Amino acid sequence: MQNKNFKDHSNQSNTDSKSQKIHEEIKHKVFKKIFDLLDTRDKNKIYGNTIDISVLPDNIKRIIEPLILELRDQNETLTGEEFVLACEHLFKVMQLRDKNQLFEFYFDKESKTNLKKTKRNESFTFKVC
Repeated sequence: MQNKNFKDHSNQSNTDSKSQKIHEEIKHKVFKKIFDLLDTRDKNKIYGNTIDISVLPDNIKRIIEPLILELRDQNETLTGEEFVLACEHLFKVMQLRDKNQLFEFYFDKESKTNLKKTKRNESFTFKVC
């Protein structure tokens, strides 16, 4: 009986670890998506003195505002990796509501991107089983 309980806890721990890894990967993609929108020059850099946040929805602007303000005040330049790392730090102190809005933004953008790709490739093949 004890072995079975140990095995159940082991599987739960493994599942938690996999869930955490998936969560971290999605979080990274969220921040990268925001960076890509801000990187209007496609140089893998954003500049504090020229950053244009008008491409972001108002709720996302509000969420990352502390980072943007610091970027502007310090006239910093961030690469994609640096931006993601800065967002990771910000994420740790965000309210749950803001975290959820970031994920909703990402998945909404992702679904629209996939829809655009599908529209470009207008041919569909359906197989009836």
